[in-house]
Amino acid sequence: MNEQEVDAVIVGAGALGASIAYHLSKAGRKVALVERGAIGSGCTSATYAGINVSAKEGGCYLKFTLDASRLYLGIEDELDADVEYYNQGSHALVVERESDWPAALRNVEELNRVPGINMEVLPTPKAQLFEPALPKWIQGATFCPVDGFLNPHKLVNAYVRAASRLGAIVQTYTEVREIEVKSGVVQAAVTSSGKIHTPLVINAAGVDAPSIGRMVGASIPVVPAHGQVITTARVRPFLRYPMRGLVQKRSGNLFVGTTKKYIGPTHEVRPELLPGAISKALRLFPFLCEAPAVRIWVGVRPWPIDGLPILGPVSGVKGFLVAATHSGITLADMIGHVITDLVVHGNTSVEIDHYHPDRFKGDQLSFVTKMFGNMQVLEPRLFA
Repeated sequence: MNEQEVDAVIVGAGALGASIAYHLSKAGRKVALVERGAIGSGCTSATYAGINVSAKEGGCYLKFTLDASRLYLGIEDELDADVEYYNQGSHALVVERESDWPAALRNVEELNRVPGINMEVLPTPKAQLFEPALPKWIQGATFCPVDGFLNPHKLVNAYVRAASRLGAIVQTYTEVREIEVKSGVVQAAVTSSGKIHTPLVINAAGVDAPSIGRMVGASIPVVPAHGQVITTARVRPFLRYPMRGLVQKRSGNLFVGTTKKYIGPTHEVRPELLPGAISKALRLFPFLCEAPAVRIWVGVRPWPIDGLPILGPVSGVKGFLVAATHSGITLADMIGHVITDLVVHGNTSVEIDHYHPDRFKGDQLSFVTKMFGNMQVLEPRLFA
């Protein structure tokens, strides 16, 4: 069996793991990035790839997300790669009924409490100036100037290439089977390709984070969130800005969706969950009824049970860190910086107290069941 020695093993080569590998390599650490499939083959391969600030709730998490979005401003120069970065904003909400305005205005007010968000309320005439294709019957829209998009495949591969240039070892189609711990201290990661001696394992395994955590006796309360998106054939360019549930790519294809259901770690297409997304798109743009769907794709997203990232060391095991979250594209570069700070300096200037892995107490399965009342499938072993 082959044996290697590195400063850190990162489990999972999605957006988070790839970012962490790059930033740790940049800081002079020798890392091994281990992925059981291909680079970016998990949730990262099935995402809208929105840099999504406006969908977050207010407070510290919104500020964290805003700060994360700003890190992308120079990402293409830093990685020396085109990741199709777009940061001209998005329609956070199209207001279809007069009765929807109070909730929309409350949302704008809450988000704008964080300096720098600058959400706008657009009456119908101004909404149509922003987006001429919108119908005249809408009541208006809200607009978030700090939202953006990028290409997730290009981003992840750019991180991995940059990390490799800095000396990172990348092992794909390699499964982590065991994490050796002695006297409460990480010693090695045992993979399907051999043993990697290391004092540090970083769990960035997405929906597999709970199973990696169990290898060291840690409970990582992440559940799989099933999401679906419809891709249409190319249509004439008509959307100037992305909007929630509808994005036109540079190619002309549309992404319609997405859904979010807690039905277990299945990649099965569930057409019965899609009518809401389809009907909204057709109400706003009836001509889309002639746009043929070319595929429906499913992504299974890692969803921490309280909706917030899980970042940092796990108590009781020295040398085991967790980086788990939804909104992995939005937060990837920030989390790469944060985890690198924790490894290199032992702390970070970024406010992450709310995201510590040890915040979950009590009966986690009961908590999950209460929070996710519409969950149809939940494996208790996820939290064993």
